[in-house]
Amino acid sequence: MKNCLFGNNPATAQKIFDGNHKTVCAWVDCADLHVSYTKAPDYEKPNVKELMQFKYNPRKSIHWNTDINDNVDGLIVEHLVTHNKKLYG
Repeated sequence: MKNCLFGNNPATAQKIFDGNHKTVCAWVDCADLHVSYTKAPDYEKPNVKELMQFKYNPRKSIHWNTDINDNVDGLIVEHLVTHNKKLYG
């Protein structure tokens, strides 16, 4: 994904954090998306060891976050990749 914006509805996230049922309240808006299939002959596993992991779970925090920043809502990241259900940039 390229030119990505971390979006969030903090009011809805707060309700989930307080115990309500989960519903859609966060997203990643990107300008460009490239999908690679693991069974394609030219597939290369992304090297995520030196990338920062971005996380979102409204049961734990009402914001997008990383290990070093508790709130990255509204952050624009030039390049993101997914690997094993995780998001890196």
